[in-house]
Amino acid sequence: MNRLLIQNVSLFQNEKTLSKNDILIEDRYIKSIDSCNSYPSSHCSEIIDGSRFLAIPGLMNCHTHIPMVLFRGFAEDMNLSDWLTKKIFPLEGKLTEELVYFGALVGISEMIHSGCTFFADMYFFLEAIAKAVSDSGIRANLSLGLIDQDGDLGLNKSESLFNQYHLSAGERIHIFLGPHAPYTCSLPYLKKISDLAKSLDTGVHIHTNETEKEVFDFIALHHKHPIIALNDLGFFSSPTLCAHCVHMNSDEIEILKEVQAMVVHNPSSNMKLGSGIAPINKMILRGLNVSIGTDGAASNNQLNMFKEMHLTSLLGKTLDKDGSTLSAETVFDMSTKIPGKYLMKGKTGTISTGSLADLILIPLDCLALFPSDFISKSMIHSLQGNEVDTVIIDGKIIMKNQKILTFDEREIRSKANQLVKETYQ
Repeated sequence: MNRLLIQNVSLFQNEKTLSKNDILIEDRYIKSIDSCNSYPSSHCSEIIDGSRFLAIPGLMNCHTHIPMVLFRGFAEDMNLSDWLTKKIFPLEGKLTEELVYFGALVGISEMIHSGCTFFADMYFFLEAIAKAVSDSGIRANLSLGLIDQDGDLGLNKSESLFNQYHLSAGERIHIFLGPHAPYTCSLPYLKKISDLAKSLDTGVHIHTNETEKEVFDFIALHHKHPIIALNDLGFFSSPTLCAHCVHMNSDEIEILKEVQAMVVHNPSSNMKLGSGIAPINKMILRGLNVSIGTDGAASNNQLNMFKEMHLTSLLGKTLDKDGSTLSAETVFDMSTKIPGKYLMKGKTGTISTGSLADLILIPLDCLALFPSDFISKSMIHSLQGNEVDTVIIDGKIIMKNQKILTFDEREIRSKANQLVKETYQ
């Protein structure tokens, strides 16, 4: 049995910072948290001196398209419709499994460096992304993107991928189904996808209500708002990640509450593509599950959850014209506890006895945490992400002293850059 002991670490828990804790990790799980230094270090495989660190749960990026780091900077200053049809779809038409694998590793590298231990992804060449997840040591929820043209072949492929990869890589990989959006999937196709998800006992990951145009076009065609039409189909019979949800009416918000879906807020992407500001605080006050994602690096252009948390709080205050809206503590839970409970049945998202050991260490003496009396606020409003020193996922040290241990970052970036130049230039 592998035992990792983090000694004398400061622990952020229940909105408070507790100093001088020992965290004992046995294999994948946190075995104990003790402030008495009672566990004999001689029984441990590895010991980390945590005396100069703050330990917090690993951040959870709940909506992204991780290989799109390959397209960072390729499509700028555009609205979503033109961005997709004129730039992104043609670029994606040239993707290969090799490109996606190396692109996924570059994206994973960026996320690990900024304290992310989990991501939920929708994309193509899922086998390559699953291999990147397995090789890197990160945790992920993966779904194959589906549109109408994929038809039954896409459904069969999704089912095959579920059977092959769900709970693989030591149970670090979970598979959902991934209908792209109500404007790229017909209602009958969405119904088929929902039925398949239910039969597989898994969930669904979808974009919806991202732009005003999307919503207006859908209403013109179907005479209903998108969420209402999906609910009438029985689409929400399985756990559902609803990405964006920028343009929602009160009835749609109420539906998502009743079906217990989880909204994923993507502040940078929504702003960059001119989509608008999602009424996140309104959803939270109605009792919805709300989490945060970066979206892909082609529409962000970063994969930094600290930045997204900061923007989530500021945009909420701006939209509501209320400085007390979306506190730092609320936003932190949106990136840890809430998605951990929804997607991992509470096994991640907290540092607690019995939970999976997904946590990060940040130096207490970094300028962003000064003065130390306001750490809970500083984590959201001051940290940049590049302060993260150590990342532990599933009980294994994935990054230490800001160096990723599971793969050669320089080699991966070099190979990805070479492939991008060969393919697109």
